[in-house]
Amino acid sequence: MEIAEYLDPEKNLVVYDNYKLHRKAENSNKTTRWRCEQCKSKSITVNSDDLIVRKPSRETKHNPKKCIKYFPVEKVCIKEYERLKNEAKTCNDFSFSKRCREILQKIQAENDPREYFQSEKLLESHVHQYDLQSIQVIQFQHAISI
Repeated sequence: MEIAEYLDPEKNLVVYDNYKLHRKAENSNKTTRWRCEQCKSKSITVNSDDLIVRKPSRETKHNPKKCIKYFPVEKVCIKEYERLKNEAKTCNDFSFSKRCREILQKIQAENDPREYFQSEKLLESHVHQYDLQSIQVIQFQHAISI
C-alpha cells in the first residue's frame, strides 16, 4: 500500500497522482475520504496509519478542463507555502520576508535547471534548440491555417 503524501502540516491536503485532493469526510471505520479539489470525481481513502487503502478505478478520470496536474517542483512549492502559513499561525517571532527568502533560496538551489547541465554552453544549446523547435511549430501551425 502507498503512503499518503500530505501537502500541509495539518493534513488537510493530499497529493495523489500529482493532483491535489482535499479532505472530504471521515468514515465510521476511522478512514478518511479525499476528493479532487476541482472535479470532485476522483477520490481516495486513507487509514489512520496514512496508508492509501482505496484508490480510484481506472475508468474514473479527472476533468482535463478543470483539474490541475502538478509538476514535482510545484508540489514542493505548495508544501513549503503550506508550511509557511502554518508557521505564521504558530510562531510568535515569525518574519514572513525572512522565511519566504530562506524557503525560496532553498527551492531554487534544489531545483535550478542549471544543475542538470554540465556547462553554460550545453544549457545555451538546449535553450537555442527549444527556441528553434518552438519557431518550427508556430510556422507549421501557420501553414496549416492558410
